[in-house]
Amino acid sequence: MDKAQKTVVRSVEKAKDSLADYLEPGPRDCEQTINKSLDVLDQDEVVEAVGKVKNGQPGEEGSGGSQQDKPARGLRGEILDKAP
Repeated sequence: MDKAQKTVVRSVEKAKDSLADYLEPGPRDCEQTINKSLDVLDQDEVVEAVGKVKNGQPGEEGSGGSQQDKPARGLRGEILDKAP
């Protein structure tokens, strides 16, 4: 996995954690949850990395390849499985 892919995965995991916290029982603040996720995902470094992965540009440690969507598919499943 190259640097851009690692950046994207790390950021998606952080955003996923914010969403997972929202799904836990107790008081919830949807605006705060969205803002936390956007704070992570809307950083210049992340936006640039997503562009590189999306365009299949090779990074420092290898090329994008067809495995780039596997982490995202797995994360979507985790979040959907936790939904009430």
